[in-house]
Amino acid sequence: MLRERGLAPATVVRYENTARRFLREQAVVDGVLLPSALTGADVSTFLLRECRRVSAGSAKGRVAELRSVLRFLYLQGITPLRLGTAVPPVGGWRLAALPPPALAATDVQRLLDSTDSGGDVGVRDFAIMVLVARLGLRSIEVARLELRDVNWRAGEITVRGKGRRQDQLPLPAEVGEALVAYLSRGRGPQGARHLFLTCRAPRGPIRADLVGDVVERACLRAGLPRM
Repeated sequence: MLRERGLAPATVVRYENTARRFLREQAVVDGVLLPSALTGADVSTFLLRECRRVSAGSAKGRVAELRSVLRFLYLQGITPLRLGTAVPPVGGWRLAALPPPALAATDVQRLLDSTDSGGDVGVRDFAIMVLVARLGLRSIEVARLELRDVNWRAGEITVRGKGRRQDQLPLPAEVGEALVAYLSRGRGPQGARHLFLTCRAPRGPIRADLVGDVVERACLRAGLPRM
């Protein structure tokens, strides 16, 4: 998954978790792991159980994860059947679900105004909030940002998305000023290549879920619904 497909480490962990759960629930007979005895019915049973508790988007992820492990088992000669072809697609049509309500520009500004830009944590969180609000970056994209991704001379920022995709976005003055305020405080260990680092020891790159926590805390302070 890492070498041949180029998946991110976090994605590999998700694939592994699904593989372990599937094999534990469907391929263990009397306490013994017997993947060679797997059938299409086992695949359907697992998927039906999973799809009852997750959204359509997450169910599509389960399908991809399950196909991956089944193809691996077949190519390695562990299962005699090509069970990957037995994994059905998940119905999920564009615009089938109600879209989330749009956030008014005044509410976006309330979120930014509620973020304390003082102190090491505050100035970092404000820079994160500005990136999310003004450039629409996803949590993982914020966490992946590196110092080299900010091209001050060209006024651009490189965003690293899924599948090793890289996009150049314009760097608005407001975003640049927030990043400068954060970087000028001294972030921690020298040689750290990531843009955003944790504020507690051991200092290191932030996780994507920290971005969600920052936004959630801003919502609570601004008196807005969590998003």
